[in-house]
Amino acid sequence: QERLEMASIVEDNWRDQKPTVMNYVTKGFEKKLNPANQDTKFYTLKKEGKTLAFIRFDDLHAARGEALYAGSLNVNPAMRGSAIGEALMRKTIDKEAEKHVIYADVFPELIAGTSYVENFGFVIYGVEEVDLGNGKKDKRLLIRRDDRINESYKLRDKNIGREDLLADKVGGVEVFKFDMTQKKDDFLDMINRETRAGKVVTRYFSSPENKNIRCVVFEKSHAGVATEAV
Repeated sequence: QERLEMASIVEDNWRDQKPTVMNYVTKGFEKKLNPANQDTKFYTLKKEGKTLAFIRFDDLHAARGEALYAGSLNVNPAMRGSAIGEALMRKTIDKEAEKHVIYADVFPELIAGTSYVENFGFVIYGVEEVDLGNGKKDKRLLIRRDDRINESYKLRDKNIGREDLLADKVGGVEVFKFDMTQKKDDFLDMINRETRAGKVVTRYFSSPENKNIRCVVFEKSHAGVATEAV
């Protein structure tokens, strides 16, 4: 019953996206719900037996050592705007990041990606093309949280606000802006090019005037590993 409830929440949350993306996400999630999958664990938040939110972690030990893939963060549509999803992420990702490097990905259209970078310690380290089936392809941002090196990034300083970056108050920093309704491909091309050149996006947020305009700032990667897809 719990698995059916979770699958229903995922379907409801992705219903407004492109049909090919919705099908890709929901089918992939159904595979992760298989009880025989020993490398996947779920954290769920419930009230009176009803699932309010959940997130999953896949063990990447075969490929990455002490690393996890975080995905399937979903909030019951009835609880949208309640900050439950943020609270669940804070509790689970902060806990897992104490012992693991956390990998994840996000489709660039989703505003949630800015929160992962700005509020939860992730950096964007690449772009990956995904096969959605039926000859359709799309691209998503690859993100990573590594608490061993996070504080070494200059722009992670909590005293540097978005307003400071937009007002050119931080020396040597350039903010690149993209209207996602018109310049999505340019946005992805720049991130792909710069991350392949050894940089990561350490600041990623929407313009205060228009949420469709995404602002990105790059820094040299301190990870010491080649950029690669999970």
